[in-house]
Amino acid sequence: MTWAKNRFYWMFFLSFLVAFTVGYVRHAEAAGTSTVYPFPASLASNSDFQVWVENTSSPVWTAPGMAATPKAVTSFAFTGTVTVKVQYKSNFTSANIMPSQYGITYTKPAANQLQFTLNDYKKSKIIIQIDNDPNKELFLFGDPPVATPPAGATVYQAGAHYPANNELTMQDNQTIFLMPGAVLHARIDTANNSNLKILGPGIVVAYDTGVNPNESEFENNMVFYKSNNVELRDFILVRNFNDNLIHQLVVRNTDNVSIDNVKVISDARCSDGLSLGGNNGVDVKNFFSVSGDNNLVIGWWGKTDNVTIDNYIAYFPEHAGIAQTSAIFAQGIEGTKPGEDTSSIGTVRISNFYAIKQTNVLGSIWGKIQDNIDNFTIENLYTEPGSTRDNLLYFDLNVSSNKNFNLKNVYFDKTTGGYLSDKYYVRFDNVYYKGNLVANTSAANVTGSGKVQVLNGTSGKHYEFENGQLNGPIAANKNYASFGKAVAVMNSVGSFAEVTIDVPVAGDYILDIAYANGSGADAAQSVYVNGIYKFQASFPKTNAGWDQSASSWKKVSGVGTVNLQAGTNKIKIQKDSNDLYTADLDYLEVTLKPIHVEMETGTVEPLVEAR
Repeated sequence: MTWAKNRFYWMFFLSFLVAFTVGYVRHAEAAGTSTVYPFPASLASNSDFQVWVENTSSPVWTAPGMAATPKAVTSFAFTGTVTVKVQYKSNFTSANIMPSQYGITYTKPAANQLQFTLNDYKKSKIIIQIDNDPNKELFLFGDPPVATPPAGATVYQAGAHYPANNELTMQDNQTIFLMPGAVLHARIDTANNSNLKILGPGIVVAYDTGVNPNESEFENNMVFYKSNNVELRDFILVRNFNDNLIHQLVVRNTDNVSIDNVKVISDARCSDGLSLGGNNGVDVKNFFSVSGDNNLVIGWWGKTDNVTIDNYIAYFPEHAGIAQTSAIFAQGIEGTKPGEDTSSIGTVRISNFYAIKQTNVLGSIWGKIQDNIDNFTIENLYTEPGSTRDNLLYFDLNVSSNKNFNLKNVYFDKTTGGYLSDKYYVRFDNVYYKGNLVANTSAANVTGSGKVQVLNGTSGKHYEFENGQLNGPIAANKNYASFGKAVAVMNSVGSFAEVTIDVPVAGDYILDIAYANGSGADAAQSVYVNGIYKFQASFPKTNAGWDQSASSWKKVSGVGTVNLQAGTNKIKIQKDSNDLYTADLDYLEVTLKPIHVEMETGTVEPLVEAR
């Protein structure tokens, strides 16, 4: 055989070998790769579950500080698409993989096993529940590939680590890196420091150290206080005790914060998951929170502004003794320090939020934020189907009509109790109850008394007169008015109450007004729209006069019809010279007037017989 022929055959063989190798590598990449972590030394192993990732065993341990509802935990890193097999200690009928909205389906290779695939670490923080039993649950966390510790980092290798007094205070420019299998037994805190990082897939076990160096109101598991430039990524935070009033991860009066793929686990009563307050600039992604109280707290400790949260799983472990919890909690409190005595919320956007077993999905029942909410949007909010504890809203927080509090694309399955207090204003856009679009404020008890704006419907536009512009009259305390206030003493000519309203489309709108008239005779006032007189509205005398009883208040349906432009309009009730007496004005509601068309006025086509 000549060299030319030999060279031809060698080149052919090498080309085939390269093609085969490239094809194999591509196949391996498509199949995915995984890295299981060492067993976390010093933690208790769990014998209820076994887990394999790509046929390699992933250690399962029991989360400490979960005395009421013990949970099994496993975590690993992966890329591409990996196969996960979970085995329970006995045979079972079914399993739930939550959040169910992730769409992870399983097969049963054996009577006590389930198998599924994962292809995105962002959707790999899941709860596996066996036979609908909360006492048979596994927390499974898929992480991205483990990064290399940055230069200068304090690196904790696999194994147990015990700082002095189980307390660790971070300093300026400090990075802590927790390698796989590392367990750091310490309460971590910092105050008045910059450029702080806690990275890596290891575990922090917080201790009840009995100290409160940061004046953070509570002795918390991990606290960042009056600091800036903070990065938290990939680790798991648990605690070695079960006690009240100790929150898990508190980021207080700290700016420029990035949190990604962090998991916090506790079932203690009053153990909030992630507490944000007094911040400017917080970005939270792929967060997993198990909490015996509020999972995500927004507000408190001054103005909380420029916050974005995406892909947040909030799980509430039901057990005796827990009376109050909300997946998202808009919170204020009377502060005790200069600059922190008034809580408010600026711009907050929460998207892709998964609420599992919550008593309330969204709530606020505490503190003194009052009306200080500027732009709060929650978009793509899901509750776990079939849950018996997921009231949509529970408020005790003033949100007036000129504020921007929005719920968009909300899917919930309320099966017991709960309400939206009749004091507040929320904009709804595409709210689904048990899979059905809620098109009005009375459906499925979504809104209680209906003080909302439904952007995908036409009803429920409600505005309190006392929150509008007043010229002459006063906002007086009235027991049976909504919010306990109404506009009163509109006696002099030229006095008025004007509210700014918002409607989705232009058209004719019917005005309804709630009022009381104890003058003993029918009253009349003038109605103006965008500064232009429209008509004189009549307010007949009410039965019980001004006696503050329920019968002294009345809602006039269809007091008149006005044409409104799409968007902002101003509606004013004014005492003109030809108007009579006075009435106390409570609130205004506007409803798009139905379009009425007579069929006989349309076009009639002759019937043509088919041949």
